[in-house]
Amino acid sequence: MKFSKMKNLLSMTLLILGVIGNLEAQNNTSSILTLDEAVSKALTKNNNVLIAKNNTEIARQQNTKGNAGYLPTVNVNSNYNMGINNTTLQFLNSPDPQKIDAARNTSYGTNVTANYTIFGGLGNFYSKKNLNLSEQNAEIQERLNIESIILQLVQSYCQVLQAQNNYVLTKKSLSISKERITRAKTKFEISGGTKLELLNAEVDYNSDSINLINTINNLNSAKIRLRQLINEPDMGEFSVAPVPIEEGSAVNLDELKNAAKENNASLLNANYNEVIASNQINMNRSGLLPRLSLQGNYNFNHSENDASFVLFNESSGFSGALQLSIPIFDGHKKTIQYQNAQVRAKNAELSKQEALTGLERDFNIAYSNYQTAKSIASLDQKSLETAKLNFERTQELFNNGQATGLQFREAQLNLLRVESQAVNNKINVKLAEVELIRLSGTLIR
Repeated sequence: MKFSKMKNLLSMTLLILGVIGNLEAQNNTSSILTLDEAVSKALTKNNNVLIAKNNTEIARQQNTKGNAGYLPTVNVNSNYNMGINNTTLQFLNSPDPQKIDAARNTSYGTNVTANYTIFGGLGNFYSKKNLNLSEQNAEIQERLNIESIILQLVQSYCQVLQAQNNYVLTKKSLSISKERITRAKTKFEISGGTKLELLNAEVDYNSDSINLINTINNLNSAKIRLRQLINEPDMGEFSVAPVPIEEGSAVNLDELKNAAKENNASLLNANYNEVIASNQINMNRSGLLPRLSLQGNYNFNHSENDASFVLFNESSGFSGALQLSIPIFDGHKKTIQYQNAQVRAKNAELSKQEALTGLERDFNIAYSNYQTAKSIASLDQKSLETAKLNFERTQELFNNGQATGLQFREAQLNLLRVESQAVNNKINVKLAEVELIRLSGTLIR
């Protein structure tokens, strides 16, 4: 039974050493990835960012005078026809019909048509304005998408940093537990220590071993998610650098709110949607006005027929027309479109007000989170110093036989928790700060 337990402990130790050795070997050859480098990679490689940029380019290419209806349209149509027919002709003054076999007839022609709208109820003017607004709104949509990706990236980066820190702390805790086993075993074999103390040390060592394996798995999973965001799935091993957090730094809520009114992407998007909806009213109104257009044509036609009195016929020339169209009744279709455009404009105005209210709410929540995170982080240093002092004192008492294994384990776990919490709380300050900057519209400069 004793041999079986020692064998299990040895197997667990070898497994842990193998996992740690593999990770340490990777870390020795890994590069350091900073937050700025990760953001830079995402802005150039992330698929969603590239899609957003392409959508902006589409809106930019569509914003032309031709799409707005300012320019004339010119079309060229050509045709060629050929046929072979057997023809019988009966003339009035001839008793016998005349037959013409395999009579060939051909015709071809070209038509050039140009159309230009002289007055379209100012529809072209409002169409061009709408295209301008659509292009600008596409740029805002691009910003919204990029800001979302950056926020996800920062969160993913911090998850790697947390997992990386947890690995170091859990490994340190495992080393302490291993040393405790050694001391308990020596004490049991030499100085009369209890078997229960050794068994408790082994249980705690196994628990720390499992925690370390889970920590390594969490670290690898976090790195996979980060690789996906920067679109480098085959990226080699890497470690992330700590995020820069300036001690004692503060953000000015009023300044950020003022910046948000001009730069916040969601609010700008709501503003553009309101203007676009208002402009759409004018576009629908233009459909109720008369339209005046000019048309010019050039025609060339040539035909030949072996069975005709006229062997060939050819004509060419120019023509033009001025067309006035006055909408009188179309089943109220345009009127309904105009009325619906007015309703959509009202909805856009309400959406803008909701966006403004939501921004104010999100700012207050984000700022409260930021202040709370800073307050907690400022208390961590004192808690960390206390936990370290408590652990060192308990360890000393434990080594001298004045503290139980349970007391030592409690001090060990408390130190691990406080150390992990201190790093996580600093990261929470950074995340809250990034959210405030995003809301202010200054995340992308």
